[in-house]
Amino acid sequence: MALTRLGLNQSINLATNTTGTLAVGNGGTGLASGTTGEFLKFTGSTTLAPAEAGGGKVLQAVTTESTANVTTSNTSFVTLNFNVQITPSATSSKVLILFNSALGYQDTSSETFYSFYTLYRDSTNLGAGNSGIQGVYYHSVSYNDIFSHANFQKLDSPNTTSQITYSPYIRINNNSCSLATRLEGQHNITALEISA
Repeated sequence: MALTRLGLNQSINLATNTTGTLAVGNGGTGLASGTTGEFLKFTGSTTLAPAEAGGGKVLQAVTTESTANVTTSNTSFVTLNFNVQITPSATSSKVLILFNSALGYQDTSSETFYSFYTLYRDSTNLGAGNSGIQGVYYHSVSYNDIFSHANFQKLDSPNTTSQITYSPYIRINNNSCSLATRLEGQHNITALEISA
């Protein structure tokens, strides 16, 4: 729509003396209105249109910290007794999980073993079966303490707008050993909702 001068011998005041939409070629956007969160994109050499922002934005972040100490000699996965809950805003959203845990081992004989961490979405193991998501190798000499950290990331596509619970689990491959998560600091798990 072109600009219309409202009176003879008047200069055009773009704030008060115009109707319609200022065309792109005349310095305008060609739009009468827009929506919060949209940006402008060219659809031709002299035309603009509103568009939604692209994917990859962090829509929300939820984190849980724990000082729980879990000791296990179980060769099956057991819970670390804390979790994070998140409710995605769209079924197309992805959820990025960031996990960190301090752990330690005290032995009474020379031992070699692995611990495996995994992540459950509700009752579903998101890891690679018994191998989980991350493995930590231990080799010790009698009566030594070993300290380490486990850190992993997991990008999930839950395809839901219902609340989800993400829980870290741990197991070891040698039931003659005993692994303990230590209170060297806070264990934490963070869930980030990422737009599609």
